[in-house]
Amino acid sequence: MKLTADKIIDALKNAVQIHITTEEGTDVLLGVAGRKFIGDIGVNAGEMCNIPCGEVYCAPLETKASGVIVFNASIGDIGLLKKPLKVFVSNGRITKFESDSSNLVKRITKLTDVDDEAKVIGELGIGLNPSARITGNMLEDEKVLGTAHIAFGNNTDFPGGRKNNSKIHRDYLFYHPTLEIHFADGSNKLLMRQGNFLI
Repeated sequence: MKLTADKIIDALKNAVQIHITTEEGTDVLLGVAGRKFIGDIGVNAGEMCNIPCGEVYCAPLETKASGVIVFNASIGDIGLLKKPLKVFVSNGRITKFESDSSNLVKRITKLTDVDDEAKVIGELGIGLNPSARITGNMLEDEKVLGTAHIAFGNNTDFPGGRKNNSKIHRDYLFYHPTLEIHFADGSNKLLMRQGNFLI
């Protein structure tokens, strides 16, 4: 996992934008110019990490995310999803929730109404642990190989994150993303296709 994480981090150097799509309807652009990607594998003396480990992540630019994300795996404080949740984002902020489950929309709306910054993008994470499983516990779910997650809320503990002081940081997980990386020189690189790394 450490070797894979290092390759992903290297591939993401100098990225300015990430385009994420899925067959379920996700189509979102995230600005990441100047934001550092790091991994959670290995910990130095005096530091802490989650168990299990197995992700690469960053704090995207707080005002540079737009599109729609279809979350179909799990959500922090809710657990496993029976119905997908569609989240519309504009200028880094959630503008609308949609789902065939009205109860899910009500629950996530209530959980997100804690403060104004709870609707602002806080993290992009990419799972790479082949032994992790989707259980409804986000500490393990977000590490599952072939998934990605986007969090909304606080990002001040992330490299480059500096503007979001929300009381919450809630992760939303989805399966089989395709990630295309855009660079400042105009070039593009496909990092992942339907959950499979291409590096």
